[in-house]
Amino acid sequence: MTSGHDTLRLLPALALLLLGPPGSRASGPEAAGHHLYFLFNPAMAGQVERARTTHRLVRGLPEVEWIAVTTSPARVPGLTTVALEELLSEPSRPGPVVGWLRERAAEGSDHLLIEHEGSLVSTGPGAEALQVIAGAGWPDIAPGPSTDVSISTWGKVKDLFQ
Repeated sequence: MTSGHDTLRLLPALALLLLGPPGSRASGPEAAGHHLYFLFNPAMAGQVERARTTHRLVRGLPEVEWIAVTTSPARVPGLTTVALEELLSEPSRPGPVVGWLRERAAEGSDHLLIEHEGSLVSTGPGAEALQVIAGAGWPDIAPGPSTDVSISTWGKVKDLFQ
């Protein structure tokens, strides 16, 4: 049986085991507070498809908030979006993010921004989403090889195991 004094002595050791040494905590995108803004025109099919593809790539990353920002209030099936004007009216948005979104919206093409604690971590065109994400130091999230298998291939595999 341990006394209360012994328990207090064990707490720092337990914290060290669970959290690691000071300074070893993740500082990349797995750290809390990253926001990924994908700005696009919902009337442009190519931009919508890039937004969907980027969303599929990053949705499994921990502690990353996906924010699909549309240049008009139109709805996009399969994506939860927020209109640019609505987002810009939120007083809690960091100034650098607001300025960046305003500038890119005027360009008319899709863009990606990764922000952490009010700082712009990585930015670029939507067509270069993988490079922008890599610029943030995030893990390699490139899509894997195609897994399309024809019916005849499945038949051959089945024959192998009979």
